[in-house]
Order: sequence, then structure tokens, then C-alpha cells
Amino acid sequence: MITTLLLSLALQDADVAGPPRIEAPAELFSCGTDVSARSALCRAATAEGQGRYADAAEGFAEAATLSVDDTLDRVVAEIAAANMWLAAGEPGKADAALARAIAEEAVLDPVQQGLARIDRARAALALGEPDRARILLAEAETLVDEDPFLFWMKGTLALDAGDVAEARADVDKGLMLAADSPELLYLAGHVALAEGDAARARSEWSVAAKFLGNPSGKAAADALAELDAPQQGAGN
Repeated sequence: MITTLLLSLALQDADVAGPPRIEAPAELFSCGTDVSARSALCRAATAEGQGRYADAAEGFAEAATLSVDDTLDRVVAEIAAANMWLAAGEPGKADAALARAIAEEAVLDPVQQGLARIDRARAALALGEPDRARILLAEAETLVDEDPFLFWMKGTLALDAGDVAEARADVDKGLMLAADSPELLYLAGHVALAEGDAARARSEWSVAAKFLGNPSGKAAADALAELDAPQQGAGN
């Protein structure tokens, strides 16, 4: 471990004369350098906090490998690695990690098992496998049927497949669980538009657009502008 004195020297003001400062990952100062699951988890969490998702995934994966005597710790670390791989844009690696986790899922409670399947559905969708994603989401729904994100994903896939009735059922279930979710409200607007109800779409998107800092809120605002554009053109 690096002592407090060395840490203070490493972080001293850059204007002090001397050799150039070397930027080092924060985990070198705050985590152990030994080969242990605990140190690997610390390094992974630090990397995640800095937005270095691939490094975080590697750290969680290392922790899983080192957790040879604790199945629960190993499975949880695999799931954490998978989420970081998804954030890093590596759905194939995420899918592989989740496959390993689900293979030992008996140590998880039903909710955790369901969430792992939702995560794997995300990976499958990113890999261009919507049919496998639907199967995983159907399995997840038997385990965790009160997760709004589950119904957002199901509704999105149903709408993409042209099954408007199923999309409506899914988005309505999701909104019952999270009425102010901009993601679900944005999806609900598209479902309404597919149903031929532009007024309802406008209503859903108007609410979603109030969430200015949310990507779905911005998308809803853009959708409203696009919805109104033909009417503005017709009046000219």
C-alpha cells in the first residue's frame, strides 16, 4: 500500500518545479496491489467511478476469477463485469459473463435471477438478436414482474416487430409501475402514433419532454417538433 506521505507528495501542486507529473489511475493510490478479489473489486469500482468501463469490467472479471471459494461473490462479480462491458460497448463479452453467472444462478434470489436475464437481453439486443432477447425477457417476467425497464424493453421489441397490441400492453404495465418515466412516456407516444392516435402521442411526449436532462425527454421534444412540422407547413 502507498503511504499517506507518498500520496500527499504525488498530489502536490503541479506548479512546483520538478519532473513532469505522471498521471496514474486513482486505484493505485486507494486499492491494494495484491492479487486478491478484494483489491480487484476496489480497482474495478474506482475505474467505474471514473467512467473507464472497460477497465472496470476487467477488474470485476478478475474478482470473479479470484472468488474461487465463494460462488455468490463470483456470480455477483460476473454480473457487475457484464454491466460494465455493456457500458463499454462490448455486448459479446457482457453476454459471455452473464452466461457464466446464470449457469450458477442458484445462489441468487429470484429478483436477481430476473435482472440477470434482463441484462442478458440487453446484450442480445445489442448483438442483433431480438428473438433471443424476447425469450430472455419472457423468462425474466416470471421472476421479476415489477421492473419498469422490463416492460420498456418488451414494449420496444414488440413495437419494432409490428405487434402494436403487445406494445400497448407492455407500455401500460410499465407506466403503472413508473408513471413519470420519460423512457416509457416516449415509447408510449410512439405506440399511440402506431395506433393512429396523434393526439395521445402528443400528450405522452409533452409530459416526457419536461425531463430536459434526460435523453428520452429530449427525443420526445424532437418528436413533438416533428409531429407539428407538417401542420406548420400546411398553414404557409
